[in-house]
Amino acid sequence: MNIMGSSIQDYAKKINSKLSFWDILSVLITTLFLAIFTVFLYIKKEKENIPVSYISNSENSTGLIEKDSRPFASINGKTYTFSWCGGSNNISEKNKVYFIDEQNAKNSGRVLSKLCQK
Repeated sequence: MNIMGSSIQDYAKKINSKLSFWDILSVLITTLFLAIFTVFLYIKKEKENIPVSYISNSENSTGLIEKDSRPFASINGKTYTFSWCGGSNNISEKNKVYFIDEQNAKNSGRVLSKLCQK
């Protein structure tokens, strides 16, 4: 008997003699499943990192988008409103008339909409 124990080849023979076809198949299936799962996670992560940029005509100096604070009215309307007032989204973009400030809107003969009064 060898003092150091069995050789590597003896250990390999013992391992091979104890592994059945089903053991090897289950190891291969598990390895395949883990590989597919890893690829799935990698692809999912790549899809989440798609860069998105927003383009707007009204950006301030920091690059953040803010609402247009100018008053506007309908071409044929008698009132003016602001973008944050109720009902202001009922005016289509092609029918909007923008004013520089609230005083110019008043000077045009329009009054502040009842939906926007404070």
